[in-house]
Amino acid sequence: MEIDEEECISVYRQRIVFVGPKGKGKTSLIKRLINEESIFQDDSLMNGKSIFQDDQTFGVEITPWKQSKVLIQHKGERHNVDIEFWEFNEQNALCSDNQLYPEKRTIYIIVFSWKDKKNEIVEVISTFYERVRARASEAPILFVGTHFDQCNTSDL
Repeated sequence: MEIDEEECISVYRQRIVFVGPKGKGKTSLIKRLINEESIFQDDSLMNGKSIFQDDQTFGVEITPWKQSKVLIQHKGERHNVDIEFWEFNEQNALCSDNQLYPEKRTIYIIVFSWKDKKNEIVEVISTFYERVRARASEAPILFVGTHFDQCNTSDL
């Protein structure tokens, strides 16, 4: 069967994968990026724990960014890019044989909390960095620290 190029439709998609330990703010970060209201309210922190007990990711959660206005230039034409945020729970993110790890074009964001001790931050970053590199050796990786407003800056 021969495929006629004129009948093909190009799809432009960017996958952004968030990995990191539970409770570090991956879900909240994604919600803020897609302009939804934060899952936290002013009095929502109690002893450093969220009052939202059901706000945990089980498996992989895929969130399309429907509001994205990202355009790319390809073959002299401008195209919209569909963006998907993939959030892995800690167990799936640490599984190096996970078949859901996409290829080198995926952007990875390793999320850590500035509230943690320095050695914990280093361990989180190095552990998740090694796991991502094992599956996608050429993919770009960004590091995002959350909870900076709640950390002791003298410890940094």
